[in-house]
Amino acid sequence: MVERDIHNLVRILLSSSPTTIKDFEICILPHASTKAEAQQWLDNILASAFENYKKSYEGDEKSLEETWKTAVAPKFVLVPDPDRSAAEAYGVGTTASGSDRWATHGACWVDAEGVVRRYEKAETAHFEFDWKAGLQALGINVA
Repeated sequence: MVERDIHNLVRILLSSSPTTIKDFEICILPHASTKAEAQQWLDNILASAFENYKKSYEGDEKSLEETWKTAVAPKFVLVPDPDRSAAEAYGVGTTASGSDRWATHGACWVDAEGVVRRYEKAETAHFEFDWKAGLQALGINVA
């Protein structure tokens, strides 16, 4: 998952009703050497995505911040994958040449029973996932 994807997800989730966006998590396999480094990376991107959304928001700012803190930000969860086995299982994480410096990225939408309902793998760095379709595959209707 790249920064652009997180920004897109934040925009989709903040544009949706808080009652619509419950009962799921967005799990991120970090591409970082340490958990602390990965957490800092994620925190920085989430803060940036929220600030970008807030600039164009025309509603009650206090309500927006409450939705952010309670319904959106907690959805993003780091899943440590130090040996890259989870990434490998989904066919992401290394380029065709075997490098993980510029890792390939993918997204999968897994339901509560562990069934993969949708999977997308980026073929290029500019690939944009269809987050709405993925969430809808889980029965979550977003704006």
